[in-house]
Amino acid sequence: MKITVRCGNKTQILCADAPVRASTLLARCSFPFLLACGGNGTCGKCRLRAKGNISTPDGTECRLLGYEALQSGVRLACRLILCGDAELILPPKEEKSEWIASPPGEGKYDLAVDLGTTTLEAAALLPGTERIFWEGNTENRQRRYGADVVTRLAYAQKNGAQALRDALLESIAALTEPLSPYRVRRTVFTGNTAMLHFAAGLPMDGFYAAPFSPASLLGTLQNGIFYPRCIDAFLGADLCCGIAACGLTKQKNALLLDLGTNCEMAFWDGARLHCASAPAGPAFEGGNIRCGMRAENGAIDRVFLRDGAVQFSVLGGVPPRGLCAGGLIDLVALLRRSGIVSEGGYLKEPYRLADNIVLLPEDVRAFQTAKAAVAAGMRVLLHGKEAVNRLCLSGNFGTNLPLESAAALGLLPQDLLPKTVLCGNTALQGAAALLERTEICKSVEALAKAACSVSLAGNAAFEKAFLQNMALRPFTLHP
Repeated sequence: MKITVRCGNKTQILCADAPVRASTLLARCSFPFLLACGGNGTCGKCRLRAKGNISTPDGTECRLLGYEALQSGVRLACRLILCGDAELILPPKEEKSEWIASPPGEGKYDLAVDLGTTTLEAAALLPGTERIFWEGNTENRQRRYGADVVTRLAYAQKNGAQALRDALLESIAALTEPLSPYRVRRTVFTGNTAMLHFAAGLPMDGFYAAPFSPASLLGTLQNGIFYPRCIDAFLGADLCCGIAACGLTKQKNALLLDLGTNCEMAFWDGARLHCASAPAGPAFEGGNIRCGMRAENGAIDRVFLRDGAVQFSVLGGVPPRGLCAGGLIDLVALLRRSGIVSEGGYLKEPYRLADNIVLLPEDVRAFQTAKAAVAAGMRVLLHGKEAVNRLCLSGNFGTNLPLESAAALGLLPQDLLPKTVLCGNTALQGAAALLERTEICKSVEALAKAACSVSLAGNAAFEKAFLQNMALRPFTLHP
């Protein structure tokens, strides 16, 4: 049978033997596609439009999609069975590629890439300088195997890691395609430890079960690509690069939060680096949120009251398509202030923000879980430490986090708001610095080797703090 797959103005023809599940077929597709729950039929986010010789909707699709969506041809890839020739229409994905300055005159450039769980970001620099002339980002195509690293590792353990490696390499190739007329001189890949293992083609067995011993902590050059040093299986080179980029060790009692699928955090007490990784999950990056999406055109990034009415702003000035993290945090904070959401996170019924944008009770719960993990991780990491003098925020939130709303809900400590600095993507910034400054490279290596890792898995203090921080209320670290 022949399956036509369309994404925006691009088309791909795939052939397969009937019957086949749509999600299985799309794993072979070159277009990025999200299976947030790994294809388990629990999240309802793998939406597409389908027509042709296809299965009728099952009970899961009826529950997650509703009558109107099904009538318009919307289906779930993880439930849809293709029985013959059919057409699948995927939601378009935004990719950013921007020339900031003139391309290199000699045709050579240096490349830094942050292999994020959700998004890959890259910067190209003029050789021998720290001048960025191009930057871009794209979705990590591994998302077709799960929204978070844990789900992807579970897939790799069951099915092998090659498909995940191929998806990551496809993403890198798509991201750097605008640079193809030029020749790369030096390349640095940063990211969490698992992502670097996928990229380098290293064995993944050490990630599948305790005591979690990765094949390498890297800090090596492989196939012309430099992989900075990681701390352990859950504290990667992205954290080490971020520490270097924001100058964390230049001020005593400084704290860095890298907010993403995993919240990696580091505290410098003036003598030693203390680090931890809190399992926040994909809620901050659009996963597990019915109308969640990453921060791109069409995403609601702010929600506010004006003249007594709930209003919002949309990235790109286009019709809204979903909620990115900033919009989600603002909306939950507004509903909490109005009493529509209780302190315990109870939302009686779905709240409709726009015709196609709705907040579900389970969305509030997903946010609660994520923010409780972050707050609990901070409490454990900083227990018995002196008061924090500076808080650096990086990652997806590191540019435009609504600080007041975050503090009102207990995501960030209220007493640290005046000391908070939004730093952007420090992982990429640090990787770019590694390309030209050997002292940064040595600093990252030394910090990674000397860091004190605080394990939160099975930590009784973390579990207690997690439950305490589920409530949607402000907190202070140093009363």
